[in-house]
Amino acid sequence: KFEKLYNKIEDGLYVTKPDSIKAVQVTEEIHFLAPWGSEMIALPGDYIAYRSDSDAYRIEKGEFEKTYALA
Repeated sequence: KFEKLYNKIEDGLYVTKPDSIKAVQVTEEIHFLAPWGSEMIALPGDYIAYRSDSDAYRIEKGEFEKTYALA
């Protein structure tokens, strides 16, 4: 799965492959189970992002705004 999401640019350094994700900004605290089995907590302003229905995860608001552009 890692190889599908990241490009290796040199030993030990990877960058996210350009692609689109779907994301929803959270307006209240949400608890959910991440694909890897851990409980995740999304806080107001954070985003729930997903590539498929079984691959949802939290992205902190500031990190989302640094990493993604809204289309």
